[in-house]
Amino acid sequence: FNVDDVGYASAAAAGLTGGDITPTGASVGTKQGFSIIKYTGTGTAGTISHGLLEQPKFVVIKDLINTNAWAIQHVGTTLGTGLLKLNATNAVDNSVASAVWNSTAPTSSVFSVGTSGDTNYTTNSAEYITYLWHDVPGLQKFGTYVGNEDTGGDGPFVELGFRPAIIWIKNTDQGTSAADWVIYDSERNKFNPSGKQLYQNRNAAESDESSHYFDILSNGFKVRSTSTSDLTNATDTYIYCA
Repeated sequence: FNVDDVGYASAAAAGLTGGDITPTGASVGTKQGFSIIKYTGTGTAGTISHGLLEQPKFVVIKDLINTNAWAIQHVGTTLGTGLLKLNATNAVDNSVASAVWNSTAPTSSVFSVGTSGDTNYTTNSAEYITYLWHDVPGLQKFGTYVGNEDTGGDGPFVELGFRPAIIWIKNTDQGTSAADWVIYDSERNKFNPSGKQLYQNRNAAESDESSHYFDILSNGFKVRSTSTSDLTNATDTYIYCA
């Protein structure tokens, strides 16, 4: 159990005692606003300490034993209610909030899980790894934008306050095959407009989509899409992780 570069022998010694389910491992950086928590499923809804000092805005949970989905909640889809899956194109699903998140948003000390296999199963002694982030000025930010379908490339501008090294985008309204998770980054895209994409939910090779360009800027990013498809700039709501 590591918290801010100090190692501890147990969750209790690390101060991770605020929840109903005890973590079995942890790596926490409070200054970085990033926490990795491991736990064993109980099959009973409960809470788990995350070690951060603020409410997480982006949470990813993966079953390490069984073939369950990558479960995601994001501040842009309402924490504690909306479910997205990193390995799927589905729109946000609010019907499973109780089973997955126990219909409870994370707090500044704990996150909640229900009884779903995606977050808290007992089958095969299921173990879970969780990644949690919150906004840190100048380092990372999580939010939404709404597309405008401008075919001239004058899409929304998203103010971040820093130049993003990597941007994840997901349309939360559309569940069609085109609503992939999309990755842009400043290493593959050295110059604007940036068009080289990867997709979290597919095993496809990198593509360079001229109709879905972005500008990666010193203070945020600008959608330069000339397409009205739902990938980056339909009149839908998009979450981003920057």
